[in-house]
Amino acid sequence: MSKARVVAVRALARCRPLVPVLAALCAGCWSPPDRVATLRPLTLRVIDAGSKAPLEGVLVTYVVESSVGRDRFLGVIASLEPVKDHRVAVVQQATTDRQGEVTFAVRGLPQPGNERWSKELAFVNLAVKREQVSPARLATLRGPGRPGLAAPAAEPSEGEIGWWILTDAEARRRAFWNPAAGLGGVVLIGTLDGPAADRTDWSRQDDRFRVRWHDGSPARESERVEVELESVRAP
Repeated sequence: MSKARVVAVRALARCRPLVPVLAALCAGCWSPPDRVATLRPLTLRVIDAGSKAPLEGVLVTYVVESSVGRDRFLGVIASLEPVKDHRVAVVQQATTDRQGEVTFAVRGLPQPGNERWSKELAFVNLAVKREQVSPARLATLRGPGRPGLAAPAAEPSEGEIGWWILTDAEARRRAFWNPAAGLGGVVLIGTLDGPAADRTDWSRQDDRFRVRWHDGSPARESERVEVELESVRAP
């Protein structure tokens, strides 16, 4: 064997212990694999706050929010800021039946490996006047550091617009309205990744809705939540 070949063989032998390390480094560059996600059914029962009677025909828009995570360094070490963004993952819309009930479920939804359900929101008797929210305003609300940084669909759904303007007092005051006349709206916020730290009703007096909270449990087979709508004066 020539001297050059002997040197090459010895060099390869010395590098052999580094193979597992190199493999781990390569694995750390990969994102978690995509999966098919399912979220347990959520049934809302909408009733009149005064009479406690069920309300039929109430419009409900259901939105599921996902948190978009950062890849782990070397596939093991978590980032100091593990969540880099939030986005609307699901939008469904329906009206309540004679019992005042409506059920939403998410089944077989393709989900990127770096996303997890974080919240579910139900806009009860609360709709959006699209013409009252300009594209420029939406672009501002979706800017850096604000929810919805992830690129939306070419034509945003009513659920996406409602989610974006929820934290903007001026935009929501102009754009939200109550389809069922004489009744206010409710934004029901359910946490899917742990109990909410702040469960206050942060809505303002001139808003067309009140905020209600519930601690959602994705591990359950199903959940039921009762929502009361209060009578309001016509604007």
